[in-house]
Amino acid sequence: PTASPAPDVSISQDLRHAASVLSKFYEELPVILTRLLTAGAAIIIGLLLLRLFRRLLNKHLRYRPGTTRRTMQQVETLRSLIGSYLMYFFIALVVLRIFGVDLASLLAVAGIGSIALGFGAQSLVKDIISGMFLWMEGNITVGDIVTLANCTGKVEAMSLRTTTLRGTDGTL
Repeated sequence: PTASPAPDVSISQDLRHAASVLSKFYEELPVILTRLLTAGAAIIIGLLLLRLFRRLLNKHLRYRPGTTRRTMQQVETLRSLIGSYLMYFFIALVVLRIFGVDLASLLAVAGIGSIALGFGAQSLVKDIISGMFLWMEGNITVGDIVTLANCTGKVEAMSLRTTTLRGTDGTL
């Protein structure tokens, strides 16, 4: 009779491998926990800085004699843009750096990828560029009453790509 390999040998190899993986995990656990706590602290600090920035902006640019309604609306639009895009982007970069992601290569790949994506999503890019021009020129700001595509209403929010309009009949 031919002897087949004993099943105990493969089971013991699997157990040794599992023990090795578990041992490496326990060795790395303090590093993993430290990174998670640091990332959580970075997110909290970033959100607190965002809140502080908004308060300083409100305090510094609150209504004063000579401040026009248009200026206040432009401040609101600026706060909306910075709060929704720029600060969250920087917080994400900090968290990725904490976990050891090489940001230089990531940003290079993102740059090349954004060019390729730009060709594929030209209408999206056109909308974003149009939104930037709308914001920079201050033609439309939050709180304005406008008519867009035969719809008249109040501008409730603006981002680089979309403008939220509340119609006179209450529709969004």
